[in-house]
Amino acid sequence: MAGFWNRNIPPKAPPPSRPSKPLDMTLAFPGLGEAALVGLYNAANPIKFSAGDRPFTPEQLASDLIIVLSGTLELHADHKPLPEMEIFETGECIWRSGLDSLEGDQGPWSARARNGGSALLIDSKTFELLDQPVQLYLLQRMRGDLRRRLVQQRKRAIALEDSRAQLLEQMYRLRTERGAGFGQSPLAKKLFAKVPSLPVSSMDLLNKMLDDRTTRQEIVDMVAQDYSLTSTLLKAVNSPAYGLKTKVTNINQAMLLMGHEQVYQIVMSESMRKSLPDTPAFAEIHERSVDVSRIAFVMAKIQSRVKSSEIATIGLLAQIGLVVVELLKNSNPQLGPLFDFVDSAEMGAELLRTWKLPDNLCETLQYQHYPEFSSPENVPEEARAGVALLYLARRMHQALKKASSPDPGIFVDDYLKAIGLGDATENELFFGRVLPRLDKEIETLPSSLAKLVKESRS
Repeated sequence: MAGFWNRNIPPKAPPPSRPSKPLDMTLAFPGLGEAALVGLYNAANPIKFSAGDRPFTPEQLASDLIIVLSGTLELHADHKPLPEMEIFETGECIWRSGLDSLEGDQGPWSARARNGGSALLIDSKTFELLDQPVQLYLLQRMRGDLRRRLVQQRKRAIALEDSRAQLLEQMYRLRTERGAGFGQSPLAKKLFAKVPSLPVSSMDLLNKMLDDRTTRQEIVDMVAQDYSLTSTLLKAVNSPAYGLKTKVTNINQAMLLMGHEQVYQIVMSESMRKSLPDTPAFAEIHERSVDVSRIAFVMAKIQSRVKSSEIATIGLLAQIGLVVVELLKNSNPQLGPLFDFVDSAEMGAELLRTWKLPDNLCETLQYQHYPEFSSPENVPEEARAGVALLYLARRMHQALKKASSPDPGIFVDDYLKAIGLGDATENELFFGRVLPRLDKEIETLPSSLAKLVKESRS
C-alpha cells in the first residue's frame, strides 16, 4: 500500500455521517474539533474487542492505520526467532507500514487485546475521503508517534547492549576462572611426566618447519636421512587413512605427490598418534585433530598473518589437552567428574611447554577456546591470528560433519577480521574459498576429511 506521507488530495465528501461518536474519541484525538471527530468516526471502521481477541488481520496491520480509542493492544513480530512485542494504548497509532520502511522489516505481525476496548481502522481509500485538516492532523499524529517509538527503540537497543555486555563479561569470567591454574599443579606435572613425548626426530623436524630460514630441501634431506621418519611416512601414506591410488615406495615420490608441507604434516600426525593410547576414544581425538589441521592449513593459504605449516602443527597438537584430561580420568576414576572442570587448553599448553616447544605455539593452544566466549582483544596479539584460524577451522569441520555446536559464533566476524578476512562471511570463507581448495586436493586428503568433502557436494 502507498504510504500516507505525501498525500495532497482535495477533500471529498465523506459518506453520510452517523448520528454520534463514542465518548472515548475525545480522549484519543485531543485538539480535534467536534465536527471533525464525528466525521472521522463516521468515515472510519470502528472495531470493538475483548481481552484475548485478535481483532486485526496481518494484512490490515501491514497496510492500514489503526488508532486505539480505549484498551491495550499487543503487537507481536511473528516472523522473528524471538518475537518482539510492542504495546499500544489509548490514542496511539499502529502504523506498521511506516515503521517497517524505516526498520527494514517486512514480516507478518499479529495483534492481541490485553483487555477490552475499541479502535478505529482507516485504510487508504477512507483516508482519501477525509477533509484535508483531518488528514493533516492524522499525519502529524503519525509522525509524532513514529518519533516517540524510534526513541523507545533506541533506549531498548542501549539497554540490550548493556545487558549483552554484562552477560559476556560474566561468561568470560566463568570460563576463564573454571579450572584455571590446574596445569601447574603437582598432580598435573606428575602426569605430564607420564605422557610420551614426540620422538626426538619429530621434534627436530617440527622446529625446522617452524624456522623461517629452513629450506624445502633441508626438510626433504632430514626425513630421507632418518629411517624412523621415512618409515613412519611411507607406512602412513600407503595406509587406508590416505587412500592413495599409487603405492609410494620412497620419499621423493611422496614429495612429488604431496609436497613437502603435507609430508611434514603426515610425519607429525603419525608421531602424535604413536604418543596416544591405542583406544577408540583417543583414535577419534587424533582423527579430528588431523582433519582440523588440514582445514587450517588450507585456510591459512588465503591469509598472510600465519604460516600454513605453523597452523597445521598447531591443529595437530590442539587436542593434546583432551588427551591429558582423559589420562587424568583413567588414572583417577574416582575423581573423574572433577576433571570435567579442568581447562583442557591450559593442560595442553603446559604439557607442550614441558616438551620445550616454541612459546607462540603453546600460547595459541592455551587461548584456542577464547573465541567461543570472548572477543579477540582478550587474546594476546602474537597468538590472535593463530587462535582465529584454529577456531574457524574447527567450526568448518563441524559444518562439514553437519554437527550441532553449543557455540553460537557470537564473535565469528571479529575473528574473521583478525586474519584480515573481514570482507567475508563465515559461509563464504568455508564454502566459497576453502572447500574448493580442499576439493582440488581431495586425492591427498586424509580419508576421513576426503569423505566429508565428497559428502558436501551433494
